[in-house]
Amino acid sequence: MRSLAALLLLLAAPVRAQGVVISEILASNDATLEDPDFGRFADWIELHNASAAPVDLGGHFLTDDLDDPEAWRIPGGTVLAPGAFLIVWADDEDTHATALHASFRLSADGEAVGLFGPGGAAVDAVTFGPQTTDVSYGRVPGTDEWAFFPRPTPGAANTTPPGVTPAPTFELPSGVYGAMEGEGIRIGAPQTDAVVRYTLDGSTPTERSPEYAEPIPFESTTVVRAAAFAPGRVSSQVISRVYLRNEASTFPIVSLITDPDGFFSDRTGIYVRGTNGIEGPCSEGPANWNQDWEREATMTFFEPNGAGGFDLAMEQGVGVQIYGGCSRRFAQKSLSLHARGRYGASAFEHRVFPDLDLESYDDLVLRNSGTDWSQTMFRDAAIQTITRGMDLDGQAYRPALVFLNGEYWGIHNLREKLNEDYVAAHYDLDDDDVEVIEGMGRGQSAHFDSFLDLLDEDDLNAAGAFDRVREQIDVDQYLDYQIAQIYSSNWDWPGNNVKLWRPREPGGRWRWMFYDTDFGYGLHDTEGATHNTLAHATDPNGPGWPNPPWSTYVFRRLLTHDPFRHAFIQRLAAHTATTFD
Repeated sequence: MRSLAALLLLLAAPVRAQGVVISEILASNDATLEDPDFGRFADWIELHNASAAPVDLGGHFLTDDLDDPEAWRIPGGTVLAPGAFLIVWADDEDTHATALHASFRLSADGEAVGLFGPGGAAVDAVTFGPQTTDVSYGRVPGTDEWAFFPRPTPGAANTTPPGVTPAPTFELPSGVYGAMEGEGIRIGAPQTDAVVRYTLDGSTPTERSPEYAEPIPFESTTVVRAAAFAPGRVSSQVISRVYLRNEASTFPIVSLITDPDGFFSDRTGIYVRGTNGIEGPCSEGPANWNQDWEREATMTFFEPNGAGGFDLAMEQGVGVQIYGGCSRRFAQKSLSLHARGRYGASAFEHRVFPDLDLESYDDLVLRNSGTDWSQTMFRDAAIQTITRGMDLDGQAYRPALVFLNGEYWGIHNLREKLNEDYVAAHYDLDDDDVEVIEGMGRGQSAHFDSFLDLLDEDDLNAAGAFDRVREQIDVDQYLDYQIAQIYSSNWDWPGNNVKLWRPREPGGRWRWMFYDTDFGYGLHDTEGATHNTLAHATDPNGPGWPNPPWSTYVFRRLLTHDPFRHAFIQRLAAHTATTFD
């Protein structure tokens, strides 16, 4: 029989997770709550101890995959007092400093969250669908019902009024239309007490926007954005549609619909010099376009169908940023498009480049052709197409027609974005297992620094020395990369536009990425085809730009190895007679 003291001690000890529930989640946090350790607006999960006793959560698990109940272990010593709330940041950091950070993120497209005990027993779980930015999904107090909360309450009871007005519906889908039949664009209200309001200039509808009452006619290209408003509830998600008239092309069409202020306002516009800028590449004073700002937009992608028309291939929310270096100062700028869960979809699910066997992309680029913008508008694309048969990690290319809020915005080069996601997609790797560096300077990568140490210390003609080189870089790929740059006469290189990557695994070797060759084939170069780019790429005393000594060092050192030098000569001769013929 237990003693009274032992019984009292047992009663005072925290119990396991009985009474603990998942009370609220936010899977698209843009401005609601900033985490205390990393200073980011990350996803979060709120747990609530609804019991009258403290609960020890140490050794329990949180997961975003109910088939993997032990995805992330709650650290020991995590005790939740009676009635208390606990925020766990779902940000893939897997640490516990000031706050707890799980080893996974949440998807705004919808998924599940589960709490499991140390033995694998389910404690609580919730499955949710698509989420709205800064609107949480939580339990209605005193019930088992879940609802959306426009005013989230992290760390407290869900006492704010729930409810979001459902979105309006369009009868006519986005498309490329000829002569219109019917009465125009019809918009349906989601509820009898809801009012639909709309705009035609890309701006976000508000309660002051025109009320939809009758079909909207369109005799020319028209963009419509609509939202529903109802008493006592938050306004609905904004739905955007584009209706292009009488367009004919063999190029795909990319339409972007976005609030004009985010692009053109002096204070917040990313496309203008404005009054809120910073210094940047080649800039003459501060400019908004140098800011690392991202604007939300609706991207609609139309594929030519071969019969003179277009088919709707994608329509989704995206993040848009200004892209590139010195070319930001041109009237037509490059744009990077980012698929993120908080905008509605975490990938571009379409075979954007027919020549690639890829059906999904995280990022895309609408490029203005860089510094070649005022010349051919396809110089880099042409060079990368010519060298497609070489062992290069380059970017696929399609010319595309771009429309911004219904206005024709010119031809852009539709390109892949060179980053960890690019490597992961092309080489079937996880993006966390990819290491990318820019330039060949020290201090970016311990692995690359060890390669430079080898070049510093070894006689590369000594027995076994070059075998160690081959263990650290893909020598044959590096040869093709140097040959492509040299024959293309790209003199904005090698002190600029250099990226390398390797898989983070034993034996993972460095490969060079081939991109931004806009200075190739004589752009701004009076020497043109006679420019000695071989001497340029091996100059030990080049200027600070474009070929400082550090940028030519690797090639100069490798050329001291006789077999490497001979292989370079033979391979260059072969490509001259074939690839570049």
